[in-house]
Amino acid sequence: MKFEVDMKMDMKRLVALNSLAEKTFRRGQMLVFRLVMLALGGWLTWTAGQRLLAEGIGFEQMCKLLTGLLFLAIGLFTNTISAWLNQMTIIPDGRLTFSEKFFTEKSKYQTAQHRYSDIYALKQYRGYDFIFLDKQRSLIVAPESVRGGDPAELRRLIEEKSGKIFEVVK
Repeated sequence: MKFEVDMKMDMKRLVALNSLAEKTFRRGQMLVFRLVMLALGGWLTWTAGQRLLAEGIGFEQMCKLLTGLLFLAIGLFTNTISAWLNQMTIIPDGRLTFSEKFFTEKSKYQTAQHRYSDIYALKQYRGYDFIFLDKQRSLIVAPESVRGGDPAELRRLIEEKSGKIFEVVK
């Protein structure tokens, strides 16, 4: 049986990918990053706000206030900002083709064949199936874009051939 999946890298899918990667592979690292950004942003915003109230509007205080607000935004919306930045550098839309022996990833710029044994991890998150080739590289399968059979059949094929099971991440 041969399955085909259209890969479209929109913001919703990229935010889900960044959130999943944070939850599964970078939890401690991202927690420290968020805490540092929030603490620094809170401190800068608080001190600049206090000086603005005491001394009035000045260029230095406005710069510190805006910098503090920027750090707060980064701490709060890390995955959305990361997805937005990824959208500018990500490989363009393409197609995945799954067959009995291997699966093929084809985009405008490259074609790559992967063995099922090369799969690092399988995850289900926010309605998408993620095939991780390693901690840095993944493929997103949206169930509505699967052709050639039912998405559940494709999941079973991938699990059978890779020897791994899709882990549902909440």
